[in-house]
Amino acid sequence: MEYILRPATNEDYEFMYTVSKRTMREYVEAIWGWDERTQRRMHHVSWNPGNYQVIVVDGHDAGRLSVDTYDTYLYLNNIQILPEFQGRGLGTRIIQDILTSAGNKSVKLRVLRGNPAKRLYERLGFKVVRETDERFWMEWTGDNTTGGR
Repeated sequence: MEYILRPATNEDYEFMYTVSKRTMREYVEAIWGWDERTQRRMHHVSWNPGNYQVIVVDGHDAGRLSVDTYDTYLYLNNIQILPEFQGRGLGTRIIQDILTSAGNKSVKLRVLRGNPAKRLYERLGFKVVRETDERFWMEWTGDNTTGGR
């Protein structure tokens, strides 16, 4: 599936919240419960459009992406794809592109327990390096044949 990334703007504020709510509510609810006011407040406090890109498919906003770059690794801070765009290889393609762009750097992320995205990450070569009752921390080091390089 072809996609483009465009920088998020302040006009994307509500869209970004909607993406998060539609993709993460089930998993947040299972661990902590969902409180709309709390979730909106957290979104407001953390909102910085410069930290996000909008995933666009066929002219339609399909999700959100945030990748932080450090000296020795990339941190896949956030990838969320609206349900109507899931299951068609879009997440796989985006993550493979990130792995390819990593060069000699590793790629790290965290995922909530119960989120089926963990299987995607494992399929792409990420390994669990730490876990808590709520999350798995995962890392891709490029020393495998299933990842993006």
